[in-house]
Amino acid sequence: MLLTGLCLVTADRLARSTPAQVLAVLAVGAALIGVIAAVAGQLWVTLPSRSLDGAGSQRTRRGARLIMAAGTLSMVAVVLAAVATLLVVLRTEQKTMAAPAAPTVALQLTRAAGPMALSVQLSVPGLPAGSVVDTKLFAEGQEDPDEYGQPQTSRVLLARSVVPADRDGLSVAQLAATVENYHNVVIEAETPDRRCEQTLSLDDVDAAAPPLTCTPT
Repeated sequence: MLLTGLCLVTADRLARSTPAQVLAVLAVGAALIGVIAAVAGQLWVTLPSRSLDGAGSQRTRRGARLIMAAGTLSMVAVVLAAVATLLVVLRTEQKTMAAPAAPTVALQLTRAAGPMALSVQLSVPGLPAGSVVDTKLFAEGQEDPDEYGQPQTSRVLLARSVVPADRDGLSVAQLAATVENYHNVVIEAETPDRRCEQTLSLDDVDAAAPPLTCTPT
């Protein structure tokens, strides 16, 4: 029952740790051999013997040794399972305590016979496996000043991508759009716990794009 409980607690995270997987397999193997040894030892002790008294006593001693070995294997299985659980829990806590890395973006601007084409790759690390990242690419344009003379900007949605994080907590979104007559684009990424945004200039695409700035949600 203890082994079953430990496996249920860490089942969704066990696959992320190879040492924990090995220890879990060893724990299950030790427990299985222990059960077989215990059953065999009990049968040796309890089943009636038709042998002479000396042989019967020897058979009882062998059964007792098997039962003792089964107990030892069960203890080994418990220790292995406990260590595997600790590895998984400690690894998860370390990831939780560490500050998530900022999303990074890569741009590529190409001009063929038609309008300029923009390709964007956004990488968001440090996510829970399977969590969804909603990424949007906007074009930012200038509009006429307002009644107070303040410059106004508008946004046009160019592309959108919804990508789940893989087992390592990384989500990679690919977006593409035409950006004729635009000088700036805005990339937005929403995760379950933060919202990230960055404005990028298309006039200097060759420069390294800064990471997105994130705020908790």
